[in-house]
Amino acid sequence: MVQSEQKADNENRSNNATSKPQHQNKGSQQIAEGFPSGASVKSALDVQNHETLKAAITKLRNQLTVRHNEPTISAQDARLQVARGWLGLSPAAKQIFDLWDYFNSNHQNAGFTPLLLSTLANLLILINSHHADHSHGFSIVKALLGGNYIRRLAAYLGGTQTDLILITLKLFNAMAIFAGGKESKAVLEAFPWGMKALPKLLQMRRKSKEETNEISPFAKPDIRTAYITFVLSFVSSSSTPSVKATVLDQRDAFTSIFKDLYRDPYLLVERVLEVCWQGIWCDSKIRRSVKVGLFSEWTLGHIVKLYDRGEPEGPLHYIPAELAHQFLLSLCTHPGTGLCYRDRGWYPRPVEDDEEVEAKSGRIYNKILGNFVKTLRISEDSRQHDLALRILESSPELVQDYWTGSGLTLEPRLSSRWITNIAFAGEVVSLPIPLYCFLLAAGSDQYNPIPPSRSAILTAIIPSTLTKIHLTKGLQSSSRLVRHFTALFISKSLRKCFEVLQAMSRINQQLEGDDTSGAWTKRGEEILSDLARRLPDLQVIFALSQNPAGSLKGKDVETAQSTSSEPNSGSTPQGTLLQESSLRLLWLYHVCFPDIVSESRLDVGKVVGNTVEEHGPGKMVLLSQLHVIRILSENESFNWAGKLGSSQHSAFHHIIRLLITSTSESIRSASSHLITKLLSQSVIFEHDASEVELWLVAFPLLDDRTSSLKEGTSAVEGFIDFLDDCLQRCLKTPYRYLEESLNVYDQLESDTGAEATYPTRNPHDAPSPLLFTVIEQFRIRYWKGSLNPTDSLDIASFLRKLVLQLAGKQPDIRYVRKLADIIATIPSTDTLSPVEPFHEAVKREAQILLESLSFTDSPTKTMPSLDVAMDVDINKNEKQGE
Repeated sequence: MVQSEQKADNENRSNNATSKPQHQNKGSQQIAEGFPSGASVKSALDVQNHETLKAAITKLRNQLTVRHNEPTISAQDARLQVARGWLGLSPAAKQIFDLWDYFNSNHQNAGFTPLLLSTLANLLILINSHHADHSHGFSIVKALLGGNYIRRLAAYLGGTQTDLILITLKLFNAMAIFAGGKESKAVLEAFPWGMKALPKLLQMRRKSKEETNEISPFAKPDIRTAYITFVLSFVSSSSTPSVKATVLDQRDAFTSIFKDLYRDPYLLVERVLEVCWQGIWCDSKIRRSVKVGLFSEWTLGHIVKLYDRGEPEGPLHYIPAELAHQFLLSLCTHPGTGLCYRDRGWYPRPVEDDEEVEAKSGRIYNKILGNFVKTLRISEDSRQHDLALRILESSPELVQDYWTGSGLTLEPRLSSRWITNIAFAGEVVSLPIPLYCFLLAAGSDQYNPIPPSRSAILTAIIPSTLTKIHLTKGLQSSSRLVRHFTALFISKSLRKCFEVLQAMSRINQQLEGDDTSGAWTKRGEEILSDLARRLPDLQVIFALSQNPAGSLKGKDVETAQSTSSEPNSGSTPQGTLLQESSLRLLWLYHVCFPDIVSESRLDVGKVVGNTVEEHGPGKMVLLSQLHVIRILSENESFNWAGKLGSSQHSAFHHIIRLLITSTSESIRSASSHLITKLLSQSVIFEHDASEVELWLVAFPLLDDRTSSLKEGTSAVEGFIDFLDDCLQRCLKTPYRYLEESLNVYDQLESDTGAEATYPTRNPHDAPSPLLFTVIEQFRIRYWKGSLNPTDSLDIASFLRKLVLQLAGKQPDIRYVRKLADIIATIPSTDTLSPVEPFHEAVKREAQILLESLSFTDSPTKTMPSLDVAMDVDINKNEKQGE
């Protein structure tokens, strides 16, 4: 085979009119000259000498050749002029057919038959370029398909001469595409599809690799390429539906081209996949069941082998793997298109559904995709990883069976395969909930009163092959990496569970209203109960968050709380990363299993205390602090007024500190929400929970101006300590300060300047007793000189902003003016302030407060500036002069 192909190639090279022949002879010299007219062709083919005749046929074949990707042939092209003249003298190329009959009957082939067939193929390709010449071509095609000629061609295909097989396929291709495929149906019916030698053609490749990556495989095709091109010509976008239906009925003949497709040149692979998509899948006249029957698991399995060719090939850097990936994504990941049927999500397929769907024996719609996705090597190829994930997203019904049939190794171990598998499992768990399946029908806004089965929902949250033992083992592993990936996976499962429960709650609300005993609510409770049995115990999570740097097993888990006073070993990058994932997991346990958390009686303050004290701009530190705030927001049992873990400060101190000093909007928002929740439920704000928001607005934030006074977050540490101490004092004796807030009403009644009678005292209108604690402690410490000068200014500024906020709450502005008078007495001239500039600044804050409130009496009065800029520079010597 190789020798014959090389012989034909060498002959082509020697007869090429554009290259210098290696052996000069009479025949090659005539080839270079070409025939000037049709009459000269006719006379040359009438000679009796075989050598001269062979040279003339070779000359004519080369002259009629149309190169691959040659530009549009002009109607005045010299080749066309010669062909027209000759066909006028020899209609339907009768001379060629006579010579073919002669050499066939006398068994004196001597290489003439390949030349004659090649001449006919080149002639059909040439006259196909213009419609005016098609009449000559139809006569030639009709002659080839009739009588003994078609039998001869079939015999050539079953022969052993590779050059003759190749030229015969070239002639069949020329007939199939002639005149836009008008004769394709006749060619299709005449072709010997039942011949046993056809599968052998797909194995006949050109073994030489010199042209594989340099030129198009269609410029000099081998037998496999020529046969595939011939088959594809019947299913191209220009083929008629009847022709496509006929060739697709020959299922084995069509699907056989995909065998060993992964070994073909890129351009041939591109042609195959492009024709399959545009000519078959985009043709709505072909029944979908026929299309699906062609692209079975066997066909997809051969296409997916192209993923092994993931590196750029050839001078244009083609990547066959990317080509196959895009084709399979289009074919398998769009519901209602290609192989992907629209399923019912987490509901099984009803047995009475449309017969158009494949897999009549199964309870799923996408049986082919279900079998195919299990064969993808998600841990070895990123493209197959992406394809499997997209298939499971577009066909949620496949997830349940995927876990048991894919063979993924999910038992924790320190290996790249396990890490890839558990990461992929987490991505599958994180796929969106198929909300469309909860509706009674497509396009309806009414929900199905019957929820999906427990197993269908649960397998979408956690793989059925992943047990509690596996997850516990992963969290207690000696490898930090294993613990981290296990914690991340459980976090994704819990987040998915939370989203599912929210969706079920909304559905139950619409179906049952406020009734919590509906089917959807019960199913949600069942899911929570089942998931709690599948996940590690809370003590294991608690132990992990206590000691992210090491592993805790057995009795160490039970004694985790006793070791919590030791510093948290999250200072290293690995420890910080693991600490973040463990705190995230602990927070999600609080969200999903509040009953289990409350029953455990674990002191979460011992876990989160060290994390809150950590400083630094690292994103992992910020995330860990955010998780801590979320944990405290969900936990109802921790003592927020007491010390937090091994810290010397209360939980309130740390939360306020995060609110004031953090640069993260997420942390500030979460801290504000937590403080509002804690204070509004306490005795000091029970009179009016909405007042907490006024306090939060008045808190100083660590901006550029504050940072210029002191380095880092220490600029507001004194203010935070002061406020925390005031809170502790107020919680111990709240009613004492409550009486002070009510006594202001009595003072207003007794004031000689009071207008008429002050409204009846109302505890709801009075400010929080915490305000009077702050005023009292500020007066005492300021007069004693025990406050840092900058802290005094921060407190004075805070009181000014808070009282102005409270002015909008009071039904009578005189109450707030009285508070302003009390505050103004603190920085009086006889106080012992050691730093005069700060003393003047505090007085100015009190004066601004009074002026702002007096503005309410005179609307035309100019509003004073609230800028607290000072006239002197403050340095460290002045701050230490107290």
